[in-house]
Amino acid sequence: MERFLLGPNRTARRPDELLTRVSFPALPARAATAFLKAGRRRAMEISVVCVAARLTLDASLERCLEARVALGAVAPTALRVHDAERALEGQPVGAETFRRAAEAAQQACRPIDDVRASAAFRRHLVGVLVRRALDRCRRAGASRMLNPASVLSQKSRRRVGPGAPAGPASAVAKHSHRPWR
Repeated sequence: MERFLLGPNRTARRPDELLTRVSFPALPARAATAFLKAGRRRAMEISVVCVAARLTLDASLERCLEARVALGAVAPTALRVHDAERALEGQPVGAETFRRAAEAAQQACRPIDDVRASAAFRRHLVGVLVRRALDRCRRAGASRMLNPASVLSQKSRRRVGPGAPAGPASAVAKHSHRPWR
């Protein structure tokens, strides 16, 4: 991804090339993914912030073997956060480890101020959504081991940010108003 996405509206695709497929290997048994998006509306919009995460847990479901964390809308292109991944790998899964990974993601992002959100609010959302995405992965990875037929995605929606209710993360996080203005 890092070699393909070169900048806003620019990729490494040559004029004579056509991208026809993207494929990914199947997830291991103790792995799960999560994607969280914060935006101003529910349909067809540009994200304020989005986070994608993947965790692979050990056999005890207590330690992270492998991690991937990527951010969107907080840099000129999608951004893989290697420092956050290093903060997770080999560590026990839980709030403190997820907090350190979220801080690494906040430091790595390069958000801008625009009409949708301030850079400071975007940076705050990165921390919130990274922690929630990692927790969702932890729960889903454990659930997959206990019940391989379980459905991993949920379509509930909830607000994130200062003053938002605490609780489990949702697949899509939305704002119905402008708390950052």
